[in-house]
Amino acid sequence: MLRRGWWSLAVWLIACLSAHAQGRPDLVWMRGGHYSFVYALAISPDGQLIATGSSDRTVKVWRFSDGVLLYTLVGHTDIVQAVAFSPDGTLVASVGSDDTIRLWDARSGALIRSWSGHSRAVHSVAFSPDGELLATGGMDDYAVKIWRVRDGQLVRDLVGHTNLVLAVAFSPDGQMLATAGDSTIRLWRTADWSLIRILPGYSGAARDLEFSPDSTLLAAGCLDARARVWQVPSGELLLTLSGHSQGVFSVAFSRDGRLLATSGGLMDRTIRLWRIPEGRLEQILRGHTGAIFSVAFVPTRPLLVSTGEDKTVRVWRVPEGTQVDTLEAHRDFVMKVAFSSDGSLIATCSEDRTAQLWRASDGRRLHVFGNYNSGVLAVAISPDGTLLATAGYDYAIRLWRLSDYTVLRVLSGHESAVYGLEFSPDGRALASCSADYTVRVWRVADGALQRTLNQGGPVYTIAWSPDSQLLAAGGGWYNAPFVKVWDVPQNRLRYSLSGHTGSVSAVAFSPTGDVLASGGWDRTIHLWNMSDGALIGTLEGHTNNVHTITFLARGQVVLSGGLDGTIRLWNRTTQQPIRVYDAEGFLGVRSIALAPSGRTFAYGRGDGVVALARNPFWQQGDTNGDDCVNDVDLLLVLSRYGVQSHSSADLDGNGVVDDVDLLTVLLHFGQGC
Repeated sequence: MLRRGWWSLAVWLIACLSAHAQGRPDLVWMRGGHYSFVYALAISPDGQLIATGSSDRTVKVWRFSDGVLLYTLVGHTDIVQAVAFSPDGTLVASVGSDDTIRLWDARSGALIRSWSGHSRAVHSVAFSPDGELLATGGMDDYAVKIWRVRDGQLVRDLVGHTNLVLAVAFSPDGQMLATAGDSTIRLWRTADWSLIRILPGYSGAARDLEFSPDSTLLAAGCLDARARVWQVPSGELLLTLSGHSQGVFSVAFSRDGRLLATSGGLMDRTIRLWRIPEGRLEQILRGHTGAIFSVAFVPTRPLLVSTGEDKTVRVWRVPEGTQVDTLEAHRDFVMKVAFSSDGSLIATCSEDRTAQLWRASDGRRLHVFGNYNSGVLAVAISPDGTLLATAGYDYAIRLWRLSDYTVLRVLSGHESAVYGLEFSPDGRALASCSADYTVRVWRVADGALQRTLNQGGPVYTIAWSPDSQLLAAGGGWYNAPFVKVWDVPQNRLRYSLSGHTGSVSAVAFSPTGDVLASGGWDRTIHLWNMSDGALIGTLEGHTNNVHTITFLARGQVVLSGGLDGTIRLWNRTTQQPIRVYDAEGFLGVRSIALAPSGRTFAYGRGDGVVALARNPFWQQGDTNGDDCVNDVDLLLVLSRYGVQSHSSADLDGNGVVDDVDLLTVLLHFGQGC
């Protein structure tokens, strides 16, 4: 009684203090990527950050050292065509097809200023070397516009181009601005903005421009499948580099100016490294599966970054040309997230035709299960941590052995897409649900089908009760939703719960099994008493479909995510919101899973993002998620003391169970109990 009262008081206090929108949860890490073409790329001068822009209308800022996604900058309403860092690395400028120019704080992701100086799409942007000016070019009157960074005021229109301006670039010494539009490349003197010359030896369309670090050379990527290099002082054409089979979309000089990287179009799909000034082809980099829209060298290391039509951001070692990393998670909706029983692993699956395995402590991707011809909709890890189950549009359920990532067996029987998979808590059974109107229960030991439970409509979600006796299923058509609870050992329907007015897409049992939560397309969450099937209450607040539900704080808090782009925490007793995290993207939150320790929760978003966040209700020192720091937690830490581990016993997350973890348990011993 005391423990229940303590939790009720804690939940009530947080509700009183925090029932408002708060951006996003306290993140441990976030992995993500664009879910559409990545057109734009920029690297901060210190090589610590990468900014990318996409046709998904977002700008993303990544930490280069570990590929963690720091911010998704939302505001553009059309394709982001170009991005640039200020010389001091504190600002990111972005422009796009929505006619706007936006200035962001690179350290916080906050929007500083937005303005619409062009009347049509803006294709190019560049900071002056002193950081005081911004040059942009686009489709409106074909003028290049010069803006004052500190207040966004227009300084000058550079008139002369007769068609859209695709590229602008300041020389590193600040004396010139190069612009490419119509069929010309023009050099302008920044002291008075007079035209110096139109570069000879070229008539066509240039997609990108870049000066060499010493400002003596200018390279252009041209849509006639060639790159060209001019000597700036004289304007003489120095090199014409041929080899790409389609237009050259991007060019970049290495930090010493001795290499030039060029990238090719849809059917070319290569990056080529050229020795400068000789013009000798040094290396061809292959890996992208579509057009490569942008390349950039890392200022501080011998690395090259590229982005493209295949939605990826790739990192290459130069001049060797070997790929060393891909900064992305999934490239489409993340449909499900699931923890291993010790909390060390997170499994995810996506419409991008893959399932992926992550180390929970730091978000390092361990493996990609990619042998699918269609989306993977469901994933689950067995309680003993030895098996991964995956399923999707191809009807089949695959059981993977996690020790070597091989398929142990394939379970066949469903006649349509499989939307959900759940291992029973005792590890003996695997349940699956499908658009074929059935829930099926399989014996894990040999894969034998034990039960087929007919539901009368498509089944989108399932959940086991903590004692492995009950199985809840939700789904149905929009005008005929259902929530059903089955007694699996008795093979009988216990409850058919009516109340939703739209298809049911999420069900979850409380930790004690006394309450079932269900949510769906009617934007509500219903709470049901499992002793008699009665409706306890309804949680209202989501403004779009509720896709995922779980419980926190010994079942006293409901955690939900939806297509409205929010994660919401609710007081189960008062049925009122405690917190609303409202910065999760316009494609919404598709899945949430609580770590076994209760310390963190993982979630997957519609834009391909996978994130791990801290549970605000976690009791410090609790290793097993029962919200009580007691002998169980002490024994777990002692049993693993001195062992390198990313399990729940590693309370401070440093990769080893040590004195800090032991002291944490001792200092909080008895709390929450």
